[in-house]
Amino acid sequence: MNIGIHAGISGGLVNAAHEAERKGCTTFQIFTKSPQQWAVSDLVQASVDLFKEAVKKYKISPVVVHTSYLLNLASLSEELYKKSIDSFATEIRRAEAIGADYITAHIGSCGECVKQEALKRILEGIQEAVTLSKKEKINILFENSAKIKSPGGEFKDLAFLVKQLGKRYGITLDTCHAFAAGYDFREQKLLNSCINEVEKIAGSGKIKVVHLNDSKGDLGSGLDRHEHLGKGLLGKEGLRNVVNHPSLKNQAFILETPKEPEGSDAENMGYAKKLSIK
Repeated sequence: MNIGIHAGISGGLVNAAHEAERKGCTTFQIFTKSPQQWAVSDLVQASVDLFKEAVKKYKISPVVVHTSYLLNLASLSEELYKKSIDSFATEIRRAEAIGADYITAHIGSCGECVKQEALKRILEGIQEAVTLSKKEKINILFENSAKIKSPGGEFKDLAFLVKQLGKRYGITLDTCHAFAAGYDFREQKLLNSCINEVEKIAGSGKIKVVHLNDSKGDLGSGLDRHEHLGKGLLGKEGLRNVVNHPSLKNQAFILETPKEPEGSDAENMGYAKKLSIK
């Protein structure tokens, strides 16, 4: 099982790689900047080099970059929409510069807008951001939303974008978000139906990363609150179904579970590995 955590970059990018190795990760995810601020400082080449060397030394793959939470490519505000496009382009360049394999993004929300119109706007925003990012080739993934009526709340929304955009693009499946949006993965047939829908629209192998999180909120609640594995309402059966699904089990599993109490990352990783059938 290829599993890891979201690691911190406090004190330098390389510290995230050290943390991942120390905790026994074979993959990991980071932010390259503060996820709650638009401001961004330039990457320091010496820091980037140390990060790349550590990742190579520890043989950790894939490295996933998560974009800022502020991005909203569905926004009806022209100012926020343009700001999101520019920021996304910057984040794509940064992820490429540090040698990451994937960059994953939330596609945004727009209140009471018509979803199909929002998806068209998102599609245009992504295309513009990629053009602005010049010739970068990093694989770009889109993450499902916890709210079923939001763009990306249904997996067919993400599959539509991937189909329109092409081979470079894929999906990050967040188990907490899916449960909150009403996908009951505790039922194997419902998980199968979800995966089949994605593959029918976008093709096989498009779900590249799984954010493996339990859920504090109930099924269909729209509540994006992650819980320790096995201690939430998605629970053991839902998590087991996900980690052993033929289309998912060989992909990268990233934990975004609570960090407290101390030792929680190791406990959650151990729990996931016990669910995985060899």
